[in-house]
Amino acid sequence: MKNLPNILTISRIILTIPLFGLPFFSVTWLILYYLCGLTDMVDGWMARRFDFISEKGAILDSLADFIFVCSLLLMVITQALFPINFLLFLLPTFFVKILSLLIGFYKFKTLAFLHTYLNKLMGLTIFMLFPFSLKYATIFYSLALLSVVPAIEELFILIKSKKLDLNSKSIFQKENKI
Repeated sequence: MKNLPNILTISRIILTIPLFGLPFFSVTWLILYYLCGLTDMVDGWMARRFDFISEKGAILDSLADFIFVCSLLLMVITQALFPINFLLFLLPTFFVKILSLLIGFYKFKTLAFLHTYLNKLMGLTIFMLFPFSLKYATIFYSLALLSVVPAIEELFILIKSKKLDLNSKSIFQKENKI
């Protein structure tokens, strides 16, 4: 029972794989897409509710989120749903995230994906709006540009932190205030 949240997280990674071979918005694609989202919500809730929280589980969850989001981006690119220049809108977030990972790894000797409120809100927003963003490029570009905000918050928290707290909620949290 204690491993159930991690099993759900691993299932998200597994469910992401068949998304590549399916056309966007097909019934099967949508079912798998929303199952991935459901496993993301349930694994975290279950870990907190039943006190199954672990550093390994938090890292696995962040890794599964990263794989899911990267897979969606690869699908958009390989199916040529947007011009390749849309990647320019993602570069700031990409560089800030890489810098955060490097700083976190240097300081704490582990992958440091923080579960801040802004990261969670951005993840939920991307998840909910992604299918619509494929029809309306403005939504896609806006999401790409807005995603840099939680990335910058995470970077500042990691720079300032003396010890790693993967469940740091915000830069305004007492321990994280700048």
